[in-house]
Amino acid sequence: MLIGAMAPLAWGATNRAPQFRSMRESMAEKFPANVLLIIADGLGHGDLGCYGQTEIRTPNMDRLAAEGVRYTDFYAGSPLANASRCSLITGRHTGHSSVRGGEGIPLPSGELTLARLLLPANYQTTWLGSWGLGLAGSTGTPLSQGFEEVRALLDVRKAQDNYPVTLYRNGEDWTLESNRNGKKGQYFPDLLLLMGTNFLRSAQYRPFLLVYSSTLPGSSLLPPPPMSSAAQTASESSYAGKDWTPAEKRKADSISRLDQDIGRLMVSLEANKLSRNTIVVLTSDSGPEQAGRTNAARLKSTGAFRGGRGDLFEGGIRVPMIVWSPSKIPGGRVSDQVWAAWDLVPTVAELTSLPKPKGIDGISMARSLYGLAQTNQHDFLYWETHQPHTQQAVRMGSWKGIRTAIDKALEIYDLKADPAEQHNLAEAKPEVAARMEQFLKTARTEHPDWPLKQPTAEPNAASPAAKPREN
Repeated sequence: MLIGAMAPLAWGATNRAPQFRSMRESMAEKFPANVLLIIADGLGHGDLGCYGQTEIRTPNMDRLAAEGVRYTDFYAGSPLANASRCSLITGRHTGHSSVRGGEGIPLPSGELTLARLLLPANYQTTWLGSWGLGLAGSTGTPLSQGFEEVRALLDVRKAQDNYPVTLYRNGEDWTLESNRNGKKGQYFPDLLLLMGTNFLRSAQYRPFLLVYSSTLPGSSLLPPPPMSSAAQTASESSYAGKDWTPAEKRKADSISRLDQDIGRLMVSLEANKLSRNTIVVLTSDSGPEQAGRTNAARLKSTGAFRGGRGDLFEGGIRVPMIVWSPSKIPGGRVSDQVWAAWDLVPTVAELTSLPKPKGIDGISMARSLYGLAQTNQHDFLYWETHQPHTQQAVRMGSWKGIRTAIDKALEIYDLKADPAEQHNLAEAKPEVAARMEQFLKTARTEHPDWPLKQPTAEPNAASPAAKPREN
C-alpha cells in the first residue's frame, strides 16, 4: 500500500468510460509531454529500497522504479547542492558552469536553463522549493532564469530550517506569519506539498515544467513534526521502536516523509488526468550528509560507496535517478548506463521534440530511456569543487580518477571491481592515469570566480564533509 494513498487511488486507475479513456489517450499523444522534476536534498544512493535499503520503507519511490527506469550509475553535477543544481538546469558540468561551489555566486543573466529551453514551446515553467542559484535582487533568481511562477527558498542553507519565516514568491517576500518569533506553525514540506498539488490541479491547458525541489531528507538534522492521523505511516511507529539514535530516526522519518509526499504528487497527477502525458524524473542534488555529521551510519545511505556530501568519492556524487512515464517510456527496467546531471537538459529537449541546445556538455539519453542502445556516449565525466580547496574527479568507463588537491597525484580506482574506492591503482595502471591526466588539461575553462585553489596551510584544516553544510 502506498504511503499517503489508499490502494483504490492507484495511479493508473480510472472510472471513466472506455471511450473517453481512449480519446484522452489519443489526445495526449498529440500534445507535448509535461515534465515533473523532483529534486531531493541529499538523498543517498542507498536510501531507497529499490537501491538496496532494508531499514527505511520507501514504497512510492520503489514503485516509480518498478514501473519506470532505474539507473544505477547516475551522477549529481557536484557534491554541493547549488553547483549540482546549476549543472542540472544548464547542461554544463562544473568545469564549464557558472556556479562551481558554495560561495553564493549567482547564475549570470542570459544563461541557458531548462526553463528557457521550454518557454518558446509554450511551456508553463514553475519552480517550487529550495533554489540555491541566486538571492533576491541578483541575476540568479528563478524569475530571472526563465521560471514564470516561483515559490522558493532562495538560500539552500536557510532551506535547512523546517519552519522558514520568509519565502520568495514571484519576486516578492512572502512572510509566513505562523513561523515568526520562533513559532513553528507551518512545516515547510507540508506547504511545499500543498503548493505542488495546487499547481497540478490547475495545470490543464498548457504543457508544463514543474520543478519540485524538496528540502527532504537534508533537513533531517532537525526533527519533523508528528504526522497527522490521516498520514500515519507504518514506518513512523516502527522507527519509534528501533534501537537507533535520535539522528537515525530523524533521517529515516524524513526519507519516509519524502516518499509519502511523492506518493501524493503521483495521486494528484492521476486525479487531474495528467499522468498519461507527464514524464516524472526523480533524482538528488548530492549524496547524503556523512555519518560523522548525522551519526546515522547504520542506515548505509551511500550503499557500498565511500564518502558523502561535500567530496568527490562515489558516495558524494552517485545518486538515485528514476524516470517514470508508462505511456512514453518502457518501464520495469534497471540500467547501468553512465550519465550525469548535465545530460538532463538535452534529454528533455529530445523527449519534448525540441532542438538540442548548442554549447553544452550534456548529451541526450533519450535512446536509453526508450530502451534502445545508447549510441552517443561520454568519453569522460568531469567534476570539480572548491571547498575548502580545489578537488577534481573524472570517470572514464569503469575507471574513476580523483585528485583530492591540485598538488596531489591522481588516484585511480576500478569501480567495477572496487566500487568503494579502496584500492588506488595509479601505479599499477599508468596508462589509465596518463589518459586521465591528458583529459584534465582540457576539461575546464578558467573562470574568475573559480580559480584553482591550493589547500590551506593549517595542519588540521577540516575537510568539506566535516564542516557545517555548504551550498
